[in-house]
Amino acid sequence: MYGGIKLEIQEIANLYFYLLIASALICAVVGYLITKKTKDHGKGFSVLFLLSFLCLIIIIIWFDQASRSNFMGTIPWLFNIVCAIIVYPIYLFLTLIVYKRVHKISRVNL
Repeated sequence: MYGGIKLEIQEIANLYFYLLIASALICAVVGYLITKKTKDHGKGFSVLFLLSFLCLIIIIIWFDQASRSNFMGTIPWLFNIVCAIIVYPIYLFLTLIVYKRVHKISRVNL
């Protein structure tokens, strides 16, 4: 039971990935807007990195708390955490490439 609501194992795992995807999209949009506004991909990426890292930590802590009664310490729990941590650098690399292109296009259009 988490927050007064009983969630099944699959519901917790699904919600975990939905939260990761939502936070990745929100952080990417915020970083993109800062890149466009400041015309500096470094500032946009820095904001994206800080926000996304904070969201990742918060979501992993939530997942740990929510899944503790259902499957704490099992292989699926570990797989979900490791999967998110492995995908995170790939996400950062891809957004950095996009932000550099946005910065390059913004510079050309001046």
